[in-house]
Amino acid sequence: MLEITRIGQDDEAAQRRWYATMRAAWVDGRPDAVYQPFAALAASYATPPAHARRLWLLALDDGRPVGAAELSWTVEVDLDRVDVELAVLAEHRRRGVGRALAAAAEEVGRELGRTVADGFFFVVGDAPVEESAGWKFATGLGARRVHTELHLVLDLPPDADRLAGLRQLAVEGSVGYTALAWTDRCPDEHVAAYLAMRTQMDADVPAGEEPPTPRPWTVERLRAGEERRRPDWVTLTAAARDDATGGLAGYSELLLPRVETGTVWQEDTLVMPAHRGHRLGLLLKLRTLDLLLAEHPGATAVHTWTAPTNTAMLRTNQRFGYRVAETMVEVHRAE
Repeated sequence: MLEITRIGQDDEAAQRRWYATMRAAWVDGRPDAVYQPFAALAASYATPPAHARRLWLLALDDGRPVGAAELSWTVEVDLDRVDVELAVLAEHRRRGVGRALAAAAEEVGRELGRTVADGFFFVVGDAPVEESAGWKFATGLGARRVHTELHLVLDLPPDADRLAGLRQLAVEGSVGYTALAWTDRCPDEHVAAYLAMRTQMDADVPAGEEPPTPRPWTVERLRAGEERRRPDWVTLTAAARDDATGGLAGYSELLLPRVETGTVWQEDTLVMPAHRGHRLGLLLKLRTLDLLLAEHPGATAVHTWTAPTNTAMLRTNQRFGYRVAETMVEVHRAE
């Protein structure tokens, strides 16, 4: 008999069972799939940030885990929306487990007063999206596609000759700028400029037809986020300083677990509008990559997600040697 259980915030044994199921189902059939380490994910589940909440669901068939889902929602903006991620173990697919998890997620949404559900799925390689199992499942539930991103992977170590060529381009193009760097915590003297850049990033990043409402970037939000990340994650940040004014012109971030798994997430990369055209994207990505290779030699790959419409960033990533691993399709359903 199939049942859907809710995982308690203080039940570590159940959390580990959920995690083992979710991770196994998430990565199956996806050679380049990435998933957060248990410690980092469990910490954010047990003690959520002030602005957000999560709920884990576990599907059991006669007591055996067969699938899992994570629901997340904000309590400050987008009060009608809930994000849903679900996955079913390969040997239990096409047996109604996914639909049962989706129905349970919908029930939670109703309890919360949420009428809009957002989710996503992946299609490996260049397989047609419309022929994928994810597409058929999502559209069968009444969801529609609202955004697409490419999952790109840079295998490490990168090609030395390629990097040397990029370094020369960056040096020639970024005259008048200096690359700064910090780990985990933004220096006090750069906070105001950094907050302005984070706000610009939220405005610029392609987010499809139904983008989430940006939350204001404040000193309190920044510092709280840094403190929450610090126990489980290393954040490597590079920033470009305009030598003429001393202001910051752009930034780029890498994120990796403190218990190193080899996996690195490329987070934001932004060049402020007034400073574009100086190859600062190259400069910033080179600086973070140099930090990564010097301080974390066990890293095996950097993963990033870029919208096909973001041609400038896609071109920059391709210059570094990133390859397309998957297509990520974001879907949206409103009651």
